Amino acid sequence: MKKLMLLAFAFVLTSGAAFAQPNQSTVTQTGNNNDANVSQTGTNQISTVTQINGNDNEANVTQFTDNGGKQTSSVLQDGSRNEANVNMQQTGGGDTVANTATIEQVGNDNTVRSQALIAPGYNSGQHATALQYGHRNWAEQEILGGYTQSVRVEQTGNDNASDQQINGGSFNTVETFQTGHRNDASQTLHGSNWGYSSAVARITQDGNDNDASQMLDGGGSNDLNNASISQNGNDNRATQTLNITAADGGGDDGHDGFITQTGNDNRATQLATGANHDAIITQTGHRNRADQEMTDGAAGAYASFTQEGNDNVARLLQDGGDSMTLVQDGNLNTLRGVGSAVAFQDGGSSALVNQIGNSNTLRLNQELGAGAVVDQTGNGNTATVNQQ
Repeated sequence: MKKLMLLAFAFVLTSGAAFAQPNQSTVTQTGNNNDANVSQTGTNQISTVTQINGNDNEANVTQFTDNGGKQTSSVLQDGSRNEANVNMQQTGGGDTVANTATIEQVGNDNTVRSQALIAPGYNSGQHATALQYGHRNWAEQEILGGYTQSVRVEQTGNDNASDQQINGGSFNTVETFQTGHRNDASQTLHGSNWGYSSAVARITQDGNDNDASQMLDGGGSNDLNNASISQNGNDNRATQTLNITAADGGGDDGHDGFITQTGNDNRATQLATGANHDAIITQTGHRNRADQEMTDGAAGAYASFTQEGNDNVARLLQDGGDSMTLVQDGNLNTLRGVGSAVAFQDGGSSALVNQIGNSNTLRLNQELGAGAVVDQTGNGNTATVNQQ
């Protein structure tokens, strides 16, 4: 077994003027059962760890800077049952930019146990990336504080799992890309001012029997946020939550949720709480189900269903300034309520429904400023609209 521990420090020397020495570290290991541990304190830190042609490798990188410059960490592992951990921490009130952490693993049973970037609110440019190629990979990444941040996971193989979070900060991007079967992806944008001006949360999965879950949850000056899940395959499940209230200051500019599923026997659920949301689900295939729920005065909320195929089900519950557009193209499609047999709209409601096919059913209750347009083309269709 080979073990290597490297400690790098940047000392500040004083002789009329202060200056800092940049840190650099390069570790290359070839063989089995290797351990690499790098700890850097100072400014302009750069760490590169490469472990190739071996099994059971482990790499741990810790970097700390007191607002003195960028941090860069790169870990490459080529082998089986590898594990990598990276922790970057910053202090100070700003000027620390372009902090980048990248882990790439090629092989089986790889784990990004933790890749965490911690920064004050005025430090910018935190970027964490995990690339995994193999089977049964696990990746966990988190950014605390800062702004103009991005976390990204790419996994190719089967039975992979990822969990990404950004807590606090703004101008954020969270992305997960998975190719294979039985994968699991979870993403969260959470905290005060978590999404001011065009934050993006995106999950893309290509394969069967995958799970995807996203949440936008927080307050502050958040606007123009976009959450999307795209799944291509069968037996996939997607859940998206937009948890924002009018008091968060995000009611003027909107928050969009999109779920797109192509295949059969898929399930999609979107929950929106707060102001000015758009929630759209598009499904192509057979025996799919889509649920949309907008509650707690989701003013300006909008829900759109598009389903193509047979035996699909759409369920709707809206409470606020509602508008719903539903297009079902196929046979035996149904629109009903969430937790009941009847879809419900309450507020400035409006519904435009097109059902093309046979044996379609619509049951809808509307209150207050409601209006409904229903087009049904086919045989055995039923439409029941109650307005109060």
